[in-house]
Amino acid sequence: MKSAKTLMRGCVVMMSASSGMKGYGNAQCVQEVCEPLGTVSLFGHNEHYKISDVSKVVEYPLVKEPTQ
Repeated sequence: MKSAKTLMRGCVVMMSASSGMKGYGNAQCVQEVCEPLGTVSLFGHNEHYKISDVSKVVEYPLVKEPTQ
């Protein structure tokens, strides 16, 4: 059984209205996730938002499993 997926670079997310982000109703692509600070930055935005402001993960990026 695979573990639950976590927020990562390349995820497509929906932000909550309480985030204060302009265009929060549109899907956004995650540029960077900083777990220690609990923040996420989005492509095309110049500020960081709280991870808790992510209301839903719409899509995860395709990640190739390492071959052995």
